[in-house]
This record gives sequence, structure tokens and C-alpha cells, in this order.
Amino acid sequence: MAKITYLLGAGASALALPTIGKNSNSEITGMEGLSTELLKYLRSLQKSNQFYQEYINLASECIEFGTPDILAKYLLETKQVGKYSKLKALISSYFSYKETDIVSQNQNVRNVKKASFDKRALTFLTTISSNSRLPENVKIITWNYDNQIELAAKKLSLHGDSNSLSSISGFNSWPNIYKNFNGIPFLLHLNGLAGYYYSERDLCSLNKNHINLLDECDKLLLSFAWETYEQNQLDTFLANRIELTKQMMRDTEILVIIGYSFPFFNRDIDKELIYAASGSLKKIYFQDPAIDVNTLYDKFPILLRSKTKGYDPENPFIKIPIYHISETSNYFIPYEF
Repeated sequence: MAKITYLLGAGASALALPTIGKNSNSEITGMEGLSTELLKYLRSLQKSNQFYQEYINLASECIEFGTPDILAKYLLETKQVGKYSKLKALISSYFSYKETDIVSQNQNVRNVKKASFDKRALTFLTTISSNSRLPENVKIITWNYDNQIELAAKKLSLHGDSNSLSSISGFNSWPNIYKNFNGIPFLLHLNGLAGYYYSERDLCSLNKNHINLLDECDKLLLSFAWETYEQNQLDTFLANRIELTKQMMRDTEILVIIGYSFPFFNRDIDKELIYAASGSLKKIYFQDPAIDVNTLYDKFPILLRSKTKGYDPENPFIKIPIYHISETSNYFIPYEF
């Protein structure tokens, strides 16, 4: 079987969660870009003290800078460490809130907020699994902070018990569901994920209260591509994420990219990943409503391989073929599966 690796961006969760910029599915989801959604989230908490005003100011700055990522980079470059940590806490709190079932009582009326869920993730796992087992030749790498794949795996567990860990054989996720497993994970979060703290013993620890994430913003298991250990202190996580991901990419024959725009800030890591797969890569499927696939050749010249000895600008090129998949109602499954 061909080794198939998925690389997910925000578009893979766009039916449930906002993308960094303007949400192309806003008419369907009712969501705007992440910056605006962060501000709406804070205002929904109905808090007015100075502590929450600081977070509202941060969300407003995200709108001014265009995206939370650009503001985060600015805060780090200008050594505003406290605000930088709070911005990550805000992002973590928001995604944790969106992905959690919340029950509240209001004037004797029981209100339930259901977790936001992109059903395409469940359709995907259901389609590729067989007899409660995931195929060994498929792996997922995601830049997203969300738990959409984990939520799908729980829904697919035996008896539909969404409160238990998945019963699917072969499902494990790094760094959050990776105990008693020494191989390559099925799912890897490159930037960590929302709702978790860094733990030196277990690598991660879940916090089920999204409000607490705002109160305690140190050592959240959420990072950006540019962070080093000196900037983050998440030693074990940052030290292992690239090597683990490169191991997942090695021997990849089919790469499926879903909803990922290869932003400037991630370029160094993306180059390492593409290079790790370049020796075996035969084909790329790029699933996005509208994308110019030729931009990948410009960003990653290693995809222009010589007939004889890998990428060599002095020799004739053979392009690794890239196919554009514009239909996005479900995650694309390659014909080679």
C-alpha cells in the first residue's frame, strides 16, 4: 500500500471553527475571521473588570494587525512577553470553549452549548477505518490548534461513548494521546493544541475549564512555528515535534494537503517536511476551493526533481505532479488508498 500523509491547515476545520483570515464559509457557519471571533467570545463572557479588559484590548489589536499570528510575532519581537503569553492563552481558551459541551442554568432553563464539530473529520475516519482499525499507511500532520480529529475518533469509539478515548485500533495523537506507544503517531499537532498545559512528566495535561486558561497562561501547550525553547520553555515538546514530523513524512508517496496556505511564518518547518518526503514522493493532491498549485513549485523547488539524482538545477526537471481538488464537502481520499 502507498504511504499517504495528510497535511492539514485551518481549512480542514473551517465548517466548525474560524480560519485565521476571513472565513470563506462565513455564509454557512456564521463565523468571521479568528480575530473578530476572539473579540465576540470575550464580550460573550460578560466580564467587565480590568483583567478581561486587557484581553479585549488584545483581541482588538489582533483585528488591527490583521491576524493573531502577526500580532504574536510583533509582541515577541518587541519583548512584550506578558502580552504574548496572554494572547496564546486567549487563543487556547477560545478553541477550548468552541470544542466543549457546556451546560448552564438560566432562570431554571437548561441551556446546552454543543461542541463545534466539522463532520468531515468523522466522515474521513469512518471511511478509511475497517473493523475499528485505522490503516497503518495513513498519517496526519496538522498545523491546527483544534481537537477536531480527536473529537471524530471519540464519536467513532465503541458504543458511541464520546467521553472515552477512542476504541479505534491505531489511533494515537501527539502530544495529547500518546501513552504506552513508542512508534509514529497517527496524528501530530505541530503547534500543540488548545486546552492543554505542558507537563514535564506526561508532556501534556488537560484543563477542562476554558476560563481557567485565561487566568493561568503560563506553559500552555500551544506554540507558534518560530518559537524556540528559550522563548517558550516547552522543552520536550519543541525538541521532538520536528523530528517526529520528519519521521512521519519520510517514505511518503502520496501527500494530501487540505486547507493549508503555507504561510510565511511556517516556511522553515514546511521546507524541512517537504524535503524529508522528497526522496519518495510521487504525487501531491491539494484540496482547496481556489489555489494555484504552481505556487508550490516556487516555494519548494525540491518538487522539481531531476531525472537522475534528485533536485539539481543543472539537469532537466521532472515535476512531482500536483493535482488541485476544488471540491471540499469531504476530505479527499486518494485513488491510491
